[in-house]
Amino acid sequence: MTHAPRPLPQNTAKDVIYAGIKGMLGEIPGGSTAGELLALVVTPPLAQRMDNFLEGLAQDIAELQDQVESLQSDKLTANQLFITATVQAAQIALRSHQPEKIDILRNAVLNTAILTDPKDDMVQTFLSYVDTLTVSHIVVLEYYYDPKLWGTEHNINWPDWSMGGVLTPLKHAMPELGEEFAKQIIKDLQARGLLADFNPGVTITDSGMFAGRTTDMGKDFLEFIKKPERLSR
Repeated sequence: MTHAPRPLPQNTAKDVIYAGIKGMLGEIPGGSTAGELLALVVTPPLAQRMDNFLEGLAQDIAELQDQVESLQSDKLTANQLFITATVQAAQIALRSHQPEKIDILRNAVLNTAILTDPKDDMVQTFLSYVDTLTVSHIVVLEYYYDPKLWGTEHNINWPDWSMGGVLTPLKHAMPELGEEFAKQIIKDLQARGLLADFNPGVTITDSGMFAGRTTDMGKDFLEFIKKPERLSR
């Protein structure tokens, strides 16, 4: 009696991730025992991160497909930039545990398809910024787009300043950053062309303290990572 051959098992995304991480960990000095142990600890959460990102992205697309023509399945299949952005964002998602950054990555992928004529280099550059910048960087950039408006939206009560530095209201709005970290965040954003050059230590009038300082490139970046208006989450 003959039996039909069993189909070969198909590798899942988790299997592929597991194999890759296991291979890297196996190169750690000290033998394979450490690699096996770390693979057991590290790989399952990584696979879960990938699943969560892709499932969340699929749900967002499904919610918007009836409203946004560019998110129809046939158009996404033919959109090479969208596919590239999805792969790049998924790789970044593997390296992040912060829900805020995962939301930003999903927004970026969706906006790659939604925004009118996005440029390849711009999309990849902005995704690299999402990868290297912290959530605090992005919050500070949002703040400097319009400090007064940001304060209103976040229920900040401003003191009655007549003069001060550009950093003065930021420290009041986000004391948890600390002055040195806030200065470093500003330098990082300026280095990427997202924030205009200014000296945080110079004393200026109250109107100057609350002036918007996000560059045009910074505004484009914020537009790229913001939640699409018709999305419920």
